[in-house]
Amino acid sequence: MTIELQTAIAESDRISTPLYLNDLSLQQLLAALQAVRDGDFTTRLSWDGELGEIATAFNEMVSVNQTFTHEIEALNQSIVEDGKIPKVSDNSLKGDWIKALSSVGEILNALTTPAIEISRILHAVSKGNLSELFPEQLQGKPV
Repeated sequence: MTIELQTAIAESDRISTPLYLNDLSLQQLLAALQAVRDGDFTTRLSWDGELGEIATAFNEMVSVNQTFTHEIEALNQSIVEDGKIPKVSDNSLKGDWIKALSSVGEILNALTTPAIEISRILHAVSKGNLSELFPEQLQGKPV
């Protein structure tokens, strides 16, 4: 921690003395960050006192990652089992997380819509209906 940061913390209204992270806290934080980096979204910190706010913010951030992952898994399951792409259902996601999840849904729609149309036409042809045509546009875009 830099001297400027120690001074700023010491001079703040909330903390009257400099905040020093002990080696154990730094080791725990590093281990938790590495676990999340490696995809373990079950990792949580359980600190009290002055470090409690850091632990809470870390845990909330990891929880959002976990929620995002569950939403992607739900999209996958819905597509595989139902053949449909659902709308984003989790209201706990905010900001760029909801944008990212919506983008994944839009990408999936763009990829699956032509396949669904091809399947529809092949089904009609297999029933002897040769009048079915592939549309020139899907979702307002040329094919």
